[in-house]
Amino acid sequence: MSNPNHEQNAHESTTVDKYIGSPSTLEREQEQQKLKREKRRLAQVRFDLIFDKIISSIYIIVVTIELLLGFRFILQLAEANPDNTFANVIKGISEPFAAPFSNLFNNGSENSLFDGGLLVGMLVYWLLGMMIIWILGLLKN
Repeated sequence: MSNPNHEQNAHESTTVDKYIGSPSTLEREQEQQKLKREKRRLAQVRFDLIFDKIISSIYIIVVTIELLLGFRFILQLAEANPDNTFANVIKGISEPFAAPFSNLFNNGSENSLFDGGLLVGMLVYWLLGMMIIWILGLLKN
């Protein structure tokens, strides 16, 4: 014989499970939430990694330009032999970066040793690089 209380308890249990959810459903939902959080975290990590590589690339470009202009300045100040291969390579590679500042100051003579325009150029390129990095940092946050 069937116990009427047993049937009532079974019915209540089914109703409660329907509203609360079975343990497997709750576990599944929690797992899905956890998976969504993990996907968002991984996407953020990927974004941060790409962003950091962009920042590093900008630093490398700025430092390279600074080194080229610095070598050019030192070679010019030391009156390096214009026929020397190293001096010619440095002068040729750095020319596009030095050109905007080449006639910034009136040096008095064509063969002046001290080129203040190169120093200003180095400062300008450094400031531009740092400003770009600063703006990117603001955009990241």
